[in-house]
Amino acid sequence: MAAKPEVVLVHGAWHGSWCWEPLREILERRGVRTHAPDLNSGGEHAAGLSGFYDDARAVRQLTDSIDAPVVLAGHSYGGLVVTEASAGSANIRHLVMIATIMFDVNEVWKEIRMPERAWIQPTADGAAIEILDKSKAAELFFNRCAPGAASWASSKLHRYMGVRAVSQKLTRAGWKEIPSTYVLCTDDRAIEPRWQRLMAARATHRVELDSDHSPFLCMPQATADVFTRAIERIS
Repeated sequence: MAAKPEVVLVHGAWHGSWCWEPLREILERRGVRTHAPDLNSGGEHAAGLSGFYDDARAVRQLTDSIDAPVVLAGHSYGGLVVTEASAGSANIRHLVMIATIMFDVNEVWKEIRMPERAWIQPTADGAAIEILDKSKAAELFFNRCAPGAASWASSKLHRYMGVRAVSQKLTRAGWKEIPSTYVLCTDDRAIEPRWQRLMAARATHRVELDSDHSPFLCMPQATADVFTRAIERIS
C-alpha cells in the first residue's frame, strides 16, 4: 500500500512552529501526519540567527527524510523558504502558499513588503529586525483572530528576525515544477491582497479566505480544508 501523504508546515518571520497548533490538531484528527520545524532565523537574541539558505536546507533535509509524498506549505516568509527548498525534490508533490510572495529566481520587488510600523525596527548593527512591542502585533498579523488567540499569538512571537534571511536571493523556484495552491487572505494587513493576487496568478490553484495574515489561527477549519483538497489531488 502506498504511503499516505504527509504535511510539512513552514512558519513565517518572527513566528515558530507554535502558530500551526490549531491547524495541526484538525489535520491529525483527519488522519494526516504533520511536521512543523522551527526555523533558526528568528529568536529572542539578535546574535547567531540563521540565513535564508540555512532555513531552506533545514526544510529540505526534513522533507527528504519523509518516506511518503509531501504537501509542503509556507506562510509569509516561509513561502520563500518553501520555494527554494522544494526545487528538484523527489517526494514533494504539492505546495501550499499562504499569504506569501512567490518570487522567481533572483527576483526582488522592493515595493512588496510589510507596511512600516514604528514598533518594528532594524537593530543598531543592522543584523536583525526587532519587534519592539509585541502587544501591537495583533493589528498587523492577527486582526481577525479572537482577542484571546491574538494575545497568545502576539506573546509567542520571536523578538528578532535575522536580516540575512530576508535579504538573500532565491536560487531555485520549486513552484515552477511542482503544482501549487495559493491561499489569498482578503483582510491581510501584512502582505496586501493586491500583491497576493499578483503572486496567486503564478499558482496552479487559488483559494480566497476572508482572513487576516494568519488563517491557520483565525480560520483553522477552512485552512485545513485547503490541505485536504491538496492531499486528494496527489492521492
